[in-house]
This record gives sequence, structure tokens and C-alpha cells, in this order.
Amino acid sequence: MDDRYGGNHSNRTAKLVIGLPIALAMFVIGGLLTLRSWGVLDGPEPSSFVAAVAPALAGLGVALAWVLFRPAQH
Repeated sequence: MDDRYGGNHSNRTAKLVIGLPIALAMFVIGGLLTLRSWGVLDGPEPSSFVAAVAPALAGLGVALAWVLFRPAQH
């Protein structure tokens, strides 16, 4: 079925193959940096900017995965 932009929904697998590793990387990196900035994990403490952005990065990774896995809207 064509969507309003002229494409079709048959490329869902391609979107998952490309998007899922990106979403997973965002979640893992953001989560590790968040835990490190809270002092839960050992290692050098990140800068205040990284400590502020890391939770948002992890949240955006979760949001991207949610968008990838939700059913198509018709």
C-alpha cells in the first residue's frame, strides 16, 4: 500500500536493520554515561555537559526503538 509520500511499507525490515542498532547504541552509551556520572560505575567522571545530555540520549534511544516497533499507521 502506498503512503502519502509515494512509498510503500515493504521496507520495514530495512528500517529495523538500520535503526535498531542505532537505538541500542544510543541507549547503552547514554545509560553507561548516566551511571558513570551518578557514581555507580567506576571510571573518570564525565563533564557536566555529558552528565546532563546522557539521560536524554538514553531516552531518545528508547523512543527510537518504540517508533521502529510500533505497528504501521494506516
